[in-house]
Amino acid sequence: MKVVKIKSGEYSVTIHNHKFTLERLFGSPNWTLYNAKGTEVQQCETKAGMLEVMRKCWSERHATENAAQDFCTYA
Repeated sequence: MKVVKIKSGEYSVTIHNHKFTLERLFGSPNWTLYNAKGTEVQQCETKAGMLEVMRKCWSERHATENAAQDFCTYA
């Protein structure tokens, strides 16, 4: 997994050859993960928590499924 800071509150996360954006919008208490299509994939209270889940729990199949999502399904 590769994490690159884009700017304050925004990171690019590449895992299993799929690129995601992790950002914390101004005023929001949560970090939101978006796939390359701009679809909201998941939210977490902390950046470290989101990255830990992705690092330990996301298989290649899970990353591929989230990268292909066209609409938010977790809410």
